[in-house]
Amino acid sequence: MLFRRNVYWVFAFSVFLAATCCPVFAQIVSAPQQGPETIRKINLPIEAWLSQGERTEIPWKVSLSKPVLTFQLRNLVRVTADLQADLLQKESIKHDLHFMVKVSPDGGPWKEGESYTHFQTEKKLDTRTDIQMLAELYLQSGTYTIATIAYDAISGKRNLSFNRIQISAPDPDPLPELLNGLPKIQFLPPPDNAAPLGPGHVSLPVTTVRPVQLDLIVDLSTYEEEDRDMEAADTARMPITARGGMWPPLAPMLPASETASQQTVAQSLVLETASVLSAIDLKQGCIQVTALDVLRRRTILPPTSASNVDWDKIRDEIMAPDKAMISVADLKGRQRAGKFFQEEVEKRMTQPPCKLDSAEPLHMIAILSRGVSFPSGSNQPKIESGCNCKIIYLQKSDGFHGADNLKNMLKPLSPKLLQFGDPEDFRRKLFEFTQTIKRSP
Repeated sequence: MLFRRNVYWVFAFSVFLAATCCPVFAQIVSAPQQGPETIRKINLPIEAWLSQGERTEIPWKVSLSKPVLTFQLRNLVRVTADLQADLLQKESIKHDLHFMVKVSPDGGPWKEGESYTHFQTEKKLDTRTDIQMLAELYLQSGTYTIATIAYDAISGKRNLSFNRIQISAPDPDPLPELLNGLPKIQFLPPPDNAAPLGPGHVSLPVTTVRPVQLDLIVDLSTYEEEDRDMEAADTARMPITARGGMWPPLAPMLPASETASQQTVAQSLVLETASVLSAIDLKQGCIQVTALDVLRRRTILPPTSASNVDWDKIRDEIMAPDKAMISVADLKGRQRAGKFFQEEVEKRMTQPPCKLDSAEPLHMIAILSRGVSFPSGSNQPKIESGCNCKIIYLQKSDGFHGADNLKNMLKPLSPKLLQFGDPEDFRRKLFEFTQTIKRSP
């Protein structure tokens, strides 16, 4: 849910689909009595309604998106339900609306859990626009029936619509066991200005010849950050989506200068990718994660065992309003960003993430970044090898233009380069990454 000063309400799903695809999300001239609730407290006969079949007592339109693979390597599906405000208010001004989405595997029972939004209004809605309820969920391969329900507790009217959807497994799939430890159906929390981050971890067991100490360094820099009046730039800070207005963007072509929302989108996609990489299960060894903002010379997450990383907390940090602003000190300090990166990598070289019983563990350092272009005149020191380390540079390419100074700084270390642009590409590069770990002598 998002509340803007010009008073938009969006129900239980992605602001981005409504804001960047087509402006059909609810516009309410005067604020409702209370904002949407996302946990159902009212006891409703959902099972009975589901058994009674479809019903339309309030004119509406329900649609499903095509499944979209995210950088968490899970298939995202969106459910959209549009109610026309003018038809809704023919009989009453007050409304007590309950929106629900339930899912059943093909031929199976309705699974526990739901997407839910409760919304009340005491004043007349602007009839020029629609009320739009949206819900999002992750689905594994299979066939599902999705039930969308709308209920107005004041009028007693309700709607129920069934839609079927099939999710196909990748063929061929280099990582067939990737989602084995996750539920087949996952309802996602209400969205915000970032890519969704679902709970749980993928399954990535890796057996190696000898113990491995893996350092994962995640760079959350943005291409260019500008000090701006946030309110004045509000309409410009809409994220770029893939063709057709789908969210999340598969391979957004972002300009060299990004708006605040574009920065958040880009950083959240890197976080999705990092959450998958940190889930690698080394049967011999350990993984440590460090998160940096190289351009701002900030440590977002100090070296932390992968099992203890709170990705949701990091996501909240990058979405904080002040993260879209940059201080004068940050601007002046950008020319020292190269030195900051050099020091952080060299620290990881000299401070292995864990102590192992083996006398000869393999130390690997993996760096995940979109690429960074330093300001003109910046110091770009070369990183000299300070340990017997294997370096892997994972570059998420999304239309980056200009020299990637991080890659140039890493050249003396002869890193293995793995570039990817979209989730399908990332799946392939993830397999290559795990194979590199397995086969390293």
